[in-house]
Amino acid sequence: MWSYVLNFVVQAAATLVGAFTAFKLESRRKQRAERKEQVHSFNRVLFALTQQRTFLLNYENQHLAPNREDKCRAYMLRPLTELPARLDVDVEALTFVLELPQADVLNRIAEADLKYRTLIGVIESRNKLHLQFQERLASTEGIDDRGQDELVVLRRIAGPMISRQLENLTNHTYAAVSDALTTNRIVYGDVCKACSELFPGEKILRLKEIETTEEQKRLSAEKARFGEPPKS
Repeated sequence: MWSYVLNFVVQAAATLVGAFTAFKLESRRKQRAERKEQVHSFNRVLFALTQQRTFLLNYENQHLAPNREDKCRAYMLRPLTELPARLDVDVEALTFVLELPQADVLNRIAEADLKYRTLIGVIESRNKLHLQFQERLASTEGIDDRGQDELVVLRRIAGPMISRQLENLTNHTYAAVSDALTTNRIVYGDVCKACSELFPGEKILRLKEIETTEEQKRLSAEKARFGEPPKS
């Protein structure tokens, strides 16, 4: 009788231990999978921010910088023939951070994404306006404007409404690109820091950063003066 009871207890204990072990293993597997997905969510955000910055840098260096000091830049800055594909930042995938000390990084990510999307809207509006100016410019070919100030001539061709809107939108574009680049750079660092704090030891997406023309000038000047660029 006691042998039977003892055998039953041993089997029950073994079953319980086995079930508990299986539960713990499954729990750890789910935790690892959840952690992996959360890190992946951070990396997707970093990738989107990097893609946005790549577009901003190319637009700044190839289009804005060459015309920055030109008084006629509103008319010389050509429309973009092709805008980048939609680069959404998936903030919702990081909602698990809301209950953590790093929660503010979500607001910063949303801010950077909003500035980028707002800029794209400004560029689209400016493209349409500049095309209207080009149509007017094409219709004035052959007019003798020798000896006249170039900016005055261009404003007259565009007309008061288009010239005013085009110059305002162009100035806004320059300011918005600079602001979006600064915010993007800061937020990228904030996201990397938050991910490192939450998931130490995990691989974080880090791509080589390209500086804007203005940043390149500053770094070159510092290097010429001190021998090495300043550490950021």
